[in-house]
Amino acid sequence: MARPTTIDTNQILETARNLFLKRGFSVSTAEIAKTAGISEGSLFKRFPSKEKLFLASMDLPVFDVDKFLRKKVGENQVEANLIVLAGALLDFLRIRLPRVLMLKSNPIETLRSNPSAGPQEILREIKNYLEEEMKLGRIGTFDSEIFARMLQGSMVNYVFFELLSGQAHRPEETQAYAEEVVSILLYGAEPR
Repeated sequence: MARPTTIDTNQILETARNLFLKRGFSVSTAEIAKTAGISEGSLFKRFPSKEKLFLASMDLPVFDVDKFLRKKVGENQVEANLIVLAGALLDFLRIRLPRVLMLKSNPIETLRSNPSAGPQEILREIKNYLEEEMKLGRIGTFDSEIFARMLQGSMVNYVFFELLSGQAHRPEETQAYAEEVVSILLYGAEPR
């Protein structure tokens, strides 16, 4: 009879993910197993190769577009909806971007196409949301794709610079950034 599992697979994946993100693919499976508190043999029973462990630990999260956009048309203030979206994108990108960069930098990279999670889907949904709000007359008419690219791109840029510096901003700084980006995009640099 096999010994009962004492560590959850998700805990192993979290340990592996943290080590891969800190040290890259060169981290050994022996170190991953030791840090996770299991034997290397136990690790290989769950993940037959280091590559499979790597890919499983770098699984990409999916952004819940419905929660932040599709159901918001005509509700609340457009500015408030976009600020909530921007904050949610920052949180999402802080998880996704390091994993994408790690996958892209690796020789075994097999970044799976997942349109429901990717930047093109998010861009399309921001664009669609803005166009629906335009139809309702709640915002002026402008090029929704450019606006969507500027909003999404500024959030990616913010997280990318956090990654480069190795320091995340404080929550109040992040909130202020999201608010200011949305304000500039909606109202421009004109004095208010």
